[in-house]
Amino acid sequence: IFIMIAYNFFLGLYTKDSLYFFYCMYTVSCALYTFAEDGLGFQWLWSETPAFNAILEILAPVFLLVSFLFYSNRFLEWKVNYSKIRLVIVLVSVLYIFMQFFFFDFYKFNNFLLTIPFSLTCFSAVKVYREGFRPARFFVLGNSIILVSLFVFFFRMNGWVTSNTFTVYLFNFGFNF
Repeated sequence: IFIMIAYNFFLGLYTKDSLYFFYCMYTVSCALYTFAEDGLGFQWLWSETPAFNAILEILAPVFLLVSFLFYSNRFLEWKVNYSKIRLVIVLVSVLYIFMQFFFFDFYKFNNFLLTIPFSLTCFSAVKVYREGFRPARFFVLGNSIILVSLFVFFFRMNGWVTSNTFTVYLFNFGFNF
């Protein structure tokens, strides 16, 4: 993951394209999200500071969502064609962030809210692809796996799916795909 971050950072410096910097932010947030969710960060990196892990459990999904929205917005160019769906995504995202900070105990509902911006973004990416923006197909493919992993996470947190190696590490697989 570090190599991917460094590579995109230097591409961003070379091309002066903000898309690469947004992707770096998204990659860092995915790493933090997985470290907080599966416990490996606490186990291997910050085992002496359990308070950091507790804070990261709240902040990592927010950082993931915000960085994903910046990256998606820049990649799909929502400002130009999709102002209405962009507004809905932003409103649901603000609601999620509010709930995550002030009503963290409602994590089951919060996890459902987290899936909505990702779902709407995937839907809009399909629409962008159908309108002729061919690179959107890779965006749809990659983010479909992320979206499925977020739904599996939601189902797992609600007890509808058992925790096992596949369900816990599906997000990691989806992100690396």
